[in-house]
Amino acid sequence: QSGSRLIQLSPRRLSQDCPRRCIAMGRLACISRIFGGVVSPTRPQHKYRVAIVGGGAAGVSVASQLLRKLGFPEGHIVIIEPRDTHFYQPKWTIVGGLGLDVESTGRPMGQVLPPGVHWVQEACQTFDPERNTITLSGGEQLEYEVLIVAAGLQQNFDKIKGLRETLGKNGVASIYSYEFSPVVWQNILKTSRGTALFTNPATAVNCG
Repeated sequence: QSGSRLIQLSPRRLSQDCPRRCIAMGRLACISRIFGGVVSPTRPQHKYRVAIVGGGAAGVSVASQLLRKLGFPEGHIVIIEPRDTHFYQPKWTIVGGLGLDVESTGRPMGQVLPPGVHWVQEACQTFDPERNTITLSGGEQLEYEVLIVAAGLQQNFDKIKGLRETLGKNGVASIYSYEFSPVVWQNILKTSRGTALFTNPATAVNCG
């Protein structure tokens, strides 16, 4: 839309008026994370250069790239993420397929976010691209110049009649779930003969 910069994301545009010292700050942020830097939740500012909705693998990767390549100063990028644990969801397929410990797929959110970003631990309630604003679940609004939506996928097991009630038992499990991916491996170990049925969603899935 004409009033929004939702998809107008380019290194040239974002790097305008970003001095050389900011590049150094981005590199320091990367070094800080390597050596155990932790990002704590903060109150939202009124306005940010870049607002990222979602603290999953996509949102964290984009924030890290912007800091490393364009070196925004602290407080110019915000990640809006209500959860306090980051799950690397593609690993759940290895949990179900090879028996990986499911707990290894999660880390505290503050240890995953790159130092230099602001972490607002709320959900995004509404978007208003005409005004370049986001309304948070707590009712506050923040403005942005560039918006990146990386909220991820939601498993709607209830859309299949009876699936929710039988997940985790009766030999039924899902590889796309922290709770049920270990059950897939358990079912494989228990199976010595017979027929196993595997279904593949027709929609997008967590690992691509």
